[in-house]
Amino acid sequence: MVWILVAVAAAILIFVVVQNQRRPVAAVGGGLTVRFPGDGDYETDIVGESNYQTDLEAICGGRSKESHEFECEAMLRREPDNPYDPNAVCVWVQDRRVGYLARPLAAAFSQMAAARGVTAVVCDALIVGGWRDAKGESHFGVKLDLVEDDLDDEG
Repeated sequence: MVWILVAVAAAILIFVVVQNQRRPVAAVGGGLTVRFPGDGDYETDIVGESNYQTDLEAICGGRSKESHEFECEAMLRREPDNPYDPNAVCVWVQDRRVGYLARPLAAAFSQMAAARGVTAVVCDALIVGGWRDAKGESHFGVKLDLVEDDLDDEG
């Protein structure tokens, strides 16, 4: 009998965790911040990291002999006042700007955000690169664990 109760409690706990994965995690400035769980593939590249190498290096703790694979969380926030793209979406890690979503993905993000009242999205991220040796060094890059289907207006 006890095993049945434990199994039911575990099933309820799993159900609650799964249901909450895409629920709002915070209210920010009249909007919502939601977490997208991703699928573990880290297939979404961002752009503009070359402008934020100092910040990426600081986040990763400096350059090293081996290329970094630093797992972290990223926050994606719209920048409607951006002079280059009104749909711009900035990517932040540890309160540091590290780049932007590419224009097509930023447009989809903006549409989704407007349709759902979302201010920001949190997702897992992977910072890669940043090695240094006697011959040179590599740039840091950022990959997001963001399933682009999550950006559908209806998703």
